[in-house]
Amino acid sequence: MARVAVRYFGSLIEAAGVRDEIIEVPDGIAARELRAELSLGNSAYFMRLIMAASLVMDGKQLADDAPVSGRGLITIDVMPPKW
Repeated sequence: MARVAVRYFGSLIEAAGVRDEIIEVPDGIAARELRAELSLGNSAYFMRLIMAASLVMDGKQLADDAPVSGRGLITIDVMPPKW
């Protein structure tokens, strides 16, 4: 398992109801699977935002099939979509 610090920005903060959270996910989870994990228990509005948001790790935007992995606590920035 991997520990991931998720930091929300912009409209995602209000939609998530938190600015950040720490979750545990399977090591090497794909970014698309992380999006699905984050949407659990949240509103339909949050789900729509998270599916369109950019996930950024180590300053690089993650492709949907990119693995979320690293050593120690992994930080993912969730940037709101630009609609």
